[in-house]
Amino acid sequence: MQDDMRRRLVAHKNLVELGNAALPAIEHELAKIDLGTVSHREIATLVAGLATALHDIDEDASRRYISDSLARPITPVMRAALRSIIHFTMDDWRRSSVGEILVLEHGKLDSRFEASRHVGRWLANVPEADLVGISRIYIIPEVSEPEFAGTYLQAVSVIEIVWRRASKHRIGNAVRRFMIEKTLYHEVGHHALQHIELGQDPDQEKQADRYAWKMMRKAHPNLLMLTLPLRFLGASQRAKKAKDLETA
Repeated sequence: MQDDMRRRLVAHKNLVELGNAALPAIEHELAKIDLGTVSHREIATLVAGLATALHDIDEDASRRYISDSLARPITPVMRAALRSIIHFTMDDWRRSSVGEILVLEHGKLDSRFEASRHVGRWLANVPEADLVGISRIYIIPEVSEPEFAGTYLQAVSVIEIVWRRASKHRIGNAVRRFMIEKTLYHEVGHHALQHIELGQDPDQEKQADRYAWKMMRKAHPNLLMLTLPLRFLGASQRAKKAKDLETA
């Protein structure tokens, strides 16, 4: 019921970590609320939060609660919220693990990319102490107009990585994997450096970038050779811009 998103996320994480032990209390609280009369935003937020925690702990229990709720009189806001929650299912994700980290690869991502295997191999380059506490890593397909390459949600210790679309050329795919790997290290860097969520804080971004390049140099001793394609692309783009300015 709090407006502080960070506190809400921490509360959610704590509930989910309790697992099945938390189910009776969550279901008891949800049963007390008449969804047909919910009008206050705070109560709607409480229901959505508890139902989401229930869904993350036990999808079957969540489906039963939501199905029963949707079959009864319910306000339009609550109906939309519950339908949104039940729309997410772990069946849509391929699951693997790296130590204590759950790696979730979206089912729409071409399995031939072997994204989870690459992520596991890259994480092997990271000191174990830097990975402690990361709960999940989501690997999602690139959309037509991507807004980000990766994110780190500090309150719940979750990393999300965008897997870039395949290129027609082998070198293009190598460059794409190189960039995805660097993004993964960047987000791990936010976790290892214990950054707090301040949006795109310039200092934190620089620190995470330095961490990422440190991991890249460790993973790729011949890093200079690997960066040549990126330098070539950058030089070509700069030359094209300069030529466009001359002819403008």
